Amino acid sequence: MLITPQLAQQWLERNTRNRPLSENTVIAYGLDMLEGRWQYDGAPIRFDTGGSLIDGQHRLKACIESGVSFENGVIFDLPPEAMRTIDIHRPRTAGHIAHIEGAQNASCACAVAGLIVLHRRHGIQQLNDPRCQPTKTLIVEAAQNLSGLDGAVVQARLLGRKLAPPRVVGFCYYQFAAQNRGLADRFFVELASGLNLMPDNPVYHLRERLLTDRQAKAKLPQLDIVALFFKAWLFYREKRSLRKLFWKTDGPSPEKFPEIGEAA
Repeated sequence: MLITPQLAQQWLERNTRNRPLSENTVIAYGLDMLEGRWQYDGAPIRFDTGGSLIDGQHRLKACIESGVSFENGVIFDLPPEAMRTIDIHRPRTAGHIAHIEGAQNASCACAVAGLIVLHRRHGIQQLNDPRCQPTKTLIVEAAQNLSGLDGAVVQARLLGRKLAPPRVVGFCYYQFAAQNRGLADRFFVELASGLNLMPDNPVYHLRERLLTDRQAKAKLPQLDIVALFFKAWLFYREKRSLRKLFWKTDGPSPEKFPEIGEAA
């Protein structure tokens, strides 16, 4: 059936016995609808024998919010107890989808691509804002089409978990390589090996901070780690010495998030 915003509104009035609505899910579905990525996957809108909506509230709400009609299967007259078995199994991640479609290192590629898309749309500073998280379909599309992503995935797999979360490593390499590939390669070679690093080298301080964090019980938030990478890169790129690497976020004079600029 073609489900219009008007029909979706009528059907949501039958939404009397469902789980709480997730605003973030509605936003994600609505973005896919608005930007033409929404795909019918065979999952129907479902009603029970009493006419109550038991599955599909997020799709219907997204239809209303986006103003975009969509086609979907619809099933009526299901027994009310059918609700107990809806959405109880493990959902597919973007990495699962990309793997099914033949991507290499799909989970890692999607993790890195997700941060790249987030940064391009909202800025990496919004990493912890659930409203800014890209949808699975957008992440898979980016993982399949982003130029230069393979190199970022290699770095993520090489250094990930040894020094920092893989997606952070891959994302930072991607951003640095977009500005200066040769310099980014040297930066990450030094970071991986730690050989012959002088105490005024920004990479030395970044490596020490990351190694300390890996041993700590209370880990640095991923956004803080990105900030440390960005700050070290700024000093390294500009050939400036560094005595101490930190990102101050509290107190009377917190630092702004370090900006490294766009690709050269």
